[in-house]
Amino acid sequence: MRDTAFLVRVYCVTFNQSSYILDTLNGFCMQETNFPFICTIIDDASTDGEREVIMNFLQKFFVFENENNIICEENDDYIRYFAQHKTNNNCYFNVFLLKYNHYCIKKSKLSYDGGYNGVKYMAFCEGDDYWVNPLKLQKQVDFLEEHDDYTMVHTAYYRYYQNSGKRIPVILSNEFSLDNDGVVWDIITGDMMIGTATVLVNSLMYNKINSDYAGDFQNAMMTDVQTWFHCARLSKIQYIPELTAVYRKNDGGLTAINTVKRFYFLKNAFEIHLGLATKYDAPSIIVKKILDKYGNAVISTGIDNCMYKELVAFCKKYLPKNKKRIMVFRIARLLPVIDKRIVRRLTLK
Repeated sequence: MRDTAFLVRVYCVTFNQSSYILDTLNGFCMQETNFPFICTIIDDASTDGEREVIMNFLQKFFVFENENNIICEENDDYIRYFAQHKTNNNCYFNVFLLKYNHYCIKKSKLSYDGGYNGVKYMAFCEGDDYWVNPLKLQKQVDFLEEHDDYTMVHTAYYRYYQNSGKRIPVILSNEFSLDNDGVVWDIITGDMMIGTATVLVNSLMYNKINSDYAGDFQNAMMTDVQTWFHCARLSKIQYIPELTAVYRKNDGGLTAINTVKRFYFLKNAFEIHLGLATKYDAPSIIVKKILDKYGNAVISTGIDNCMYKELVAFCKKYLPKNKKRIMVFRIARLLPVIDKRIVRRLTLK
């Protein structure tokens, strides 16, 4: 079973997603392929019962290599399970239940692959997102197998707002399905919003990027944009305008609306995008676009949370030419009763 020659490795890191993880797992199992694929599922020491949900799913729908001892590996860091789906013979799960939370101590989980790091292609899906198209992997593999000069393919997706129940399709312009020299910059300006759960990438390129451009990932709360940027810069990427995945937005995530946590996430994203633009000599119009779009997003969220001290520091460092904006934030810091609408009107373009 473990000697199977896998063509795709699906990488799924999850933490405290017990309410959503079944959608993710079912999305993997529904894939119809003519090749075997392995799903590396890493639970980062969840405390909400997610581990039990994963194990119940495994025991119900999968066959273990050794039914008398279903644990295939255990050490100080994790317990690992390896199993094959009962009816979808091409679907295998490689599950790591971590014994302590790695995220809080900034310990990498990339080395947890069970020896399958050499698989030709990688796909991604976090524990609160999920796939809805059973041909997602097959169509993406078919494209990359037929086009050696491409190293990555992505698709359209749904953005699902958990609280309201709204599911909105995110479909890019047709120009993104063509060869487009501007795609490199479109990625870091946000004009081309790539859904991580829709991506399939060549593993050699993925590993090269993580090795040769490791500095671009330092202190980053997100690592996907850097990867897509370098894929487009070093080779070609393809967009397929088919809806294959759902990206879930809820109150608990880093991208939750109008929270202090979101402020720091947006600030970090701003620094990543601006850093890439500066380091790789983006045209001045691209830099301005990042300053305006992502800078305003940071400022807007900061105002919502009355983070005027942080906004003064942010503007002094990145937007020093706008003296009026800095002055308004300084005054707002001293006058906590000031109406946020006034601050917003005086500082946002």
